[in-house]
Amino acid sequence: MHRLRVRSHVVHWVLGFVLLHCMTIDAEHNLIIRIYDGTETVTLNGELITLRDPENLDRDLMKEMGFENLSHVDIDYRDALTFNKKKSDLRRVLVESETLQFQKHSYRKALLVVLTKKSNRTRLFVLHPLDIETYVIGTISSEIPPSWPLETYKAQAIATRTYAIKRKYARMNDLYHLDSTVLDQVYRGMKNENKTAREATLATSGLILSYDNLPIEAFFHSTCGGNTARNQDVFRTAAEPYLQGASCADCKHSTAYAWRISLTKTELARKLFEGRRPGLKKVEINKTDPSGRVTQFAITTYNGVRFLSGEEMRKRIGYMRLKSTKIHTVKNLDNSIVFEGNGFGHGVGLCQWGAHGMAIKGATYEEILARYYPDALVVKLY
Repeated sequence: MHRLRVRSHVVHWVLGFVLLHCMTIDAEHNLIIRIYDGTETVTLNGELITLRDPENLDRDLMKEMGFENLSHVDIDYRDALTFNKKKSDLRRVLVESETLQFQKHSYRKALLVVLTKKSNRTRLFVLHPLDIETYVIGTISSEIPPSWPLETYKAQAIATRTYAIKRKYARMNDLYHLDSTVLDQVYRGMKNENKTAREATLATSGLILSYDNLPIEAFFHSTCGGNTARNQDVFRTAAEPYLQGASCADCKHSTAYAWRISLTKTELARKLFEGRRPGLKKVEINKTDPSGRVTQFAITTYNGVRFLSGEEMRKRIGYMRLKSTKIHTVKNLDNSIVFEGNGFGHGVGLCQWGAHGMAIKGATYEEILARYYPDALVVKLY
């Protein structure tokens, strides 16, 4: 197996970047995670809730609002934020408690609620500021089962931390750095945090993956189905040397390694075409990438042939139903169309079930990362 080299010194990113931001990253450095945005009333529960003005922390907002021993707050808006129907002059409020409950999830210490108005569109955002290592614990606890080996957790912790760092400094001027859903990485607060996740995070604290002295794009997915994909084929981005695909024989025990789904032609036409739907005759694989993933389907209707990308087909059918674009067979039957394929997810970067299989066989986290991110280095950032 290839072994990833580990550097113990702090990474110095390109000089212009460091001089521009004049920053040092340490374990207490905060991320801001988007938990919610919408127009509905935000309801928060906790013990001894405190409301603070983030622009003036010395302001005694609780006294001004006539609150004490607060355990519940409904936050809404008119021209500014309202708290339990009491008006304020704030567009932002920091809500603090030892633990806060929001939408069935629990969050430590603080949530930031922000009112935004752009182009006559008003939104309420619930954001969670927290340190990187706490974020890593919560995220990897949601990503992989608690029974998985420690080395798998370590590899996932380093990939997760790298992804978070990369996104933070790409979005420094944005309202938040990361989304709490699959748009970035799933984060559910304190829910599901487990001992293995804490141990793996502590053991790898500050470690990230680097290429050319920059954090890499540390993509990961559930199951590659035999080999990972090149980033340029899936995301249509510039080719990254460490994301050029890897052979993987260790994810065969995943329940999503091989799959089959069947859709009636009527159901598939409804998902593929808007408005008047032409009669669907057949679907064929037209183009594939070097990893065997479909990049283009040819869809024959009674009105002619149309073309659709593999990713768009997944999106329209549903990511949970059409588990990947690594499709090797399409069967056109009289009234239905059957897709047969391998894997689950986009297929770029670390294969979680492959990492699990490697760890079961005794691989270290360095060996796991070396397979899926060849030429990248594990470096100590703080």
